[in-house]
Formats: sequence, structure tokens, C-alpha cells
Amino acid sequence: MPRNTIGRFLVVALAFCALALLFPSLGMARTMSDDDFFVFGRDTVLNRVVAGDVVIVSGSVDLRAPVHGDVVVLGGNLKIAPGVRVDGDVLVMGGSVAGLTSYNVGGDVYAPGAPARPPEQSGSSLPAAFTRNPAFMTLGVKLILLLFWLIVATLVTMFAGKEIRGSSLEIRAVPLQVVTLGLVGFTSFVLSAIILSYLIPYFVGIPLLVVLGAFAALAKIYGLIAVFHAVGQKLFGTQDREELLRRRVFRGDLAMVLSGLIVLGLLHLIPILGNLIWMMASVTGIGTSLSTRFGRREPWFLTARHADA
Repeated sequence: MPRNTIGRFLVVALAFCALALLFPSLGMARTMSDDDFFVFGRDTVLNRVVAGDVVIVSGSVDLRAPVHGDVVVLGGNLKIAPGVRVDGDVLVMGGSVAGLTSYNVGGDVYAPGAPARPPEQSGSSLPAAFTRNPAFMTLGVKLILLLFWLIVATLVTMFAGKEIRGSSLEIRAVPLQVVTLGLVGFTSFVLSAIILSYLIPYFVGIPLLVVLGAFAALAKIYGLIAVFHAVGQKLFGTQDREELLRRRVFRGDLAMVLSGLIVLGLLHLIPILGNLIWMMASVTGIGTSLSTRFGRREPWFLTARHADA
């Protein structure tokens, strides 16, 4: 197998492994305490009461005693014995859930086949049709996010249109390079977040994690806006100057950004496939932010210069 093929395979494999670790590593942004229970790479039968959180990575867990914190299972199955209660949230990715009911979990549940919570426990002020139908909730969240992106994309493009245009050109010129760099950058963010969350004392890890999260958010926001511009330019743009001058719409950076945003926003509404498309757009956005240094096209580090004779 050629060396470059092996390298691409490793990058993609590492990125997909990082997907399973992104949300818990960012959501549980603190060092594991003595009250928590953490296991990596093996199945576990938990017979004792846990005062903190339970985190199982690459393994399954059989809960036979109460848990007063959250339960996170990545790459494994969760089984809850009858009469056992979890006071916090439950997150299961890459596995199945057994024994989960709407009454034995005190917090929110993010797991395949999770039962709907009773109205008296949900505490939601949304209409009953939304609380009973997850599809309506998902659609509402996506529409709110689309409105958010419309506002943010408009403001960023108005103040940094030149930079957005340059990053968009980078995406259209070398798309494979940008996507690969995005996968590497995304994986680096995730692994760094895990290290800062669990392996470094909280008084050092928390500030660094906040800085890392802010930088990752900025990279994603700016990069996605550049992706919107690239999509709009690809679908509605033109290289013919005379045709461009005749146009009354679909001209200018803001028009390209908003048209690309609407296209990707509509695709995002498609179940499952839309999420994959948006995820790839986010990865591409992170790649273009890193490759163009937020449109400035300057090296990230100082370059060596020869001294004058």
C-alpha cells in the first residue's frame, strides 16, 4: 500500500475514533475526582454505589447499584438492573441500552431507543406535540441554529469579506488538502480536550480547556462561513465579469455566503444524511481556518530569514 494512502487511512481512522470522544470530553470539562468511576478497554459489572460519575470507554457496563452522577458509555453497551437509579444524565454512543425506563434516570438521556420522559418530569414549557415527538424538537433546534448562522455569517462577512473570499478560494483550489487538515485539526482538539479534562489538575486544565474551546469554536465558525461562500460560489457564482455586472442578485461575498448557507441549511434538515453533510462541512471549515490562518494566509510560526550581508 502506498505511503500516502496509509497516511490518509490513519488520519481518517483517528478522526472517526475522536468523534466518539468529542462530546463527553468537552461536556465533562474537569478532572476525575475520587467519587468518579472510570474504566477503559474492558467490560465492567458495577456493584457499588458511585457518588460521582461513571465513564466507560471501549467497554460495556452492567449497573447493579445507584449512580448519583452522570453515566457515559462510549463504544459499549449499558445495562441497568431493576431498581437501580441514575440521578444524572445518561449518554451512550456506539452501543445499546437495556433496562432504561423513563423513571430510573433523573437527568437527560442521550442514547439509542431512549424512552420519552413523562410530562410531569420533563419540566418543559414547549407544546406537547414537540415534547412527544423528537422529530419536531430536532427540526426546531436546526431552524434556530440556521437563524443563528444567518446572523453570524452576515456580520462576519460584512467585516471580513476579503478574508472569507480568500479562504473560500483555498477550499475550491485544494479541497482534499483542506479536508485532511481539518480531520487532523479536529482530532488534535479532541485529544487535547481529553488530556486537559482528565490528566491535568483542574486549576491548570480548566483555563487551558476554555482557551482551546474558544479557539476551536472560532475556527469552526469562521471556517463554516468560508464553506458557505465556497458552496455559493460553486453553485451561483460566475467568472465572467460582464455577466457579473449584469446581475442584480447573486453578486458579492455576502450573497455567496447566504446562498451557500441556505443550501447547506436545507440539506441539514435531512435526517441522518444532513448531519453527516454538516459534520463534513464543519471539518472542512476547521481545515480552511488552519490552512489560511483565518484568511490572512500567513505562516503560523516565524519563518527563518537570512541576515543581510
